Amino acid sequence: MQRRLLMCAALVIGVGAACRSSLSASSPPAHASASNPASTAHARHLPVRLRRLSNAEYAQTLTHILGFRVVLPASFPRDVLSNGFSSNDRQSVDPTYAAEAKKLARELARRAVRERFEALVPCAPANARCAESVVTAFERRAYRRPPRPAETRAALELFREAAQSGGFEVGLEQLIATLLVSPQVLYVSELGAPASPEARQLTSEEAASVLGYMLTGGPPDEALVSAGAEGRLRVPEQRAREAWRLLGQSNTRFQFRRFVHEWLGLDALASLPKPVTDDQQLRLGLIAETDAFVDEVFMYEGASLDKLLSANFTVIPASLRTFEGLPPAAPGQHYGRVSLAGSARVGLLQQPSFLAVHSHESQTAPVLRGKAILERFLCIELPRPTELGLQVTFPPPDPELTTRQRHARHAEDPTCRSCHRTIDAIGFTFENFDFVGRVRTEENQRAIDTRTEYGGPGGPQTFQDSRDVSRWLAGNPRAHECFARQAFRFFTGQHDAGVEAAFLAERRRLPEAEQRDLFATLVAFIQSPMFMQRTAKESGS
Repeated sequence: MQRRLLMCAALVIGVGAACRSSLSASSPPAHASASNPASTAHARHLPVRLRRLSNAEYAQTLTHILGFRVVLPASFPRDVLSNGFSSNDRQSVDPTYAAEAKKLARELARRAVRERFEALVPCAPANARCAESVVTAFERRAYRRPPRPAETRAALELFREAAQSGGFEVGLEQLIATLLVSPQVLYVSELGAPASPEARQLTSEEAASVLGYMLTGGPPDEALVSAGAEGRLRVPEQRAREAWRLLGQSNTRFQFRRFVHEWLGLDALASLPKPVTDDQQLRLGLIAETDAFVDEVFMYEGASLDKLLSANFTVIPASLRTFEGLPPAAPGQHYGRVSLAGSARVGLLQQPSFLAVHSHESQTAPVLRGKAILERFLCIELPRPTELGLQVTFPPPDPELTTRQRHARHAEDPTCRSCHRTIDAIGFTFENFDFVGRVRTEENQRAIDTRTEYGGPGGPQTFQDSRDVSRWLAGNPRAHECFARQAFRFFTGQHDAGVEAAFLAERRRLPEAEQRDLFATLVAFIQSPMFMQRTAKESGS
């Protein structure tokens, strides 16, 4: 029976790969109008697809199902990233992933039965109806919806076959181990139901899962599952109500932290070698600062790019104040919000987590820092040197020169000049921060110069230092649109240019204040027909 279930899982997974399709233009639905900010006139639909959970989503799903915290082992295959984001439809279940997932599922099933038997089995095992009750409840939690009768019959058969030889506990363990790697758990369905010859519509149950993973990074809670099962999520106002409810929950902050981590590449900090004292403790402190700052901005400061970049405060452990060049904490004060007035820092871009990631091991990297600003905040696609037939060689260390002086010589090369004049002009403004984000005023006994003239997209501009860059971006419409684009990619797992363009077109219909509020922008999308509609056309049709 277990083999039969796994064969069915493979068939469903195979269907998922075939269900990915290109996006096509379509007429707006009858209820879309210019007065509705969610109108989908001339928009491309999102694709019909089955999307495998990212590792972070899978860990949170297992935690939700089992009732104890699950951390995926280091041997688990890493996510496949798309534009730097882990939520996408490029994730697959290859043999290595399948083997690791099955191994983990068996271990978790044994632990669940050992530690949480009474919670999972609130009835007397000898009761004739107990097994069915337990199986149905577990399936609902695992599948994120009420199970279908055929699913329950198959699961009960699996349970009873195992229980015949080993008793109720063995049956429960086999059930859990099998369901944790089932396609209903591993995949989020966006297959929808037919709405027209060329379009499909998410079911209310599918909308519950899509909405849950979008805003919390995990499965829908019981209230959202119920809303999906009762068909309430077909109604735009009900979707908006559920979205605001989720955004008001404290655990939602972890999803927005992950957005910032992946958007800015901060996860790399964990593995970057940095020759500093108490290296591991420092890394943890730097990420803790960024996480607390992101929480503060998103939960209390309007969830906007403006505040992320221009906030004149940080939230920092007392132990990091001296490291960051800030006044020491008062006696007994260990953690809290600190003013940045009079410091070299403002907002997110001068935080050491960002500066350390976009640096070399023991040297600053104007190219990496400038590239990060152009690509992640202005959505400028920079060609790879190899695409231009260039071989990259960074200027060697020179104890007589500053990093800026070395790179200025490098950019004099005619083949490099056109790109580096733009990239380096931004990167040089951060040179008053070293390779781990400490403030510095000189390098190799030469004064640091952060002044620069920028002539790239959104320019020309003259910057005194990176604080000017932050304030310029905070007021730059292109940066706000790029921020919305990056958020759309992360929260929806979509990476099609046509779909992004449709989303941005609808965002422009919102009042200015809502365009700059990430929460309001996401809820407007969730309330729109675009959130529910999917294309039924196959690629090339």
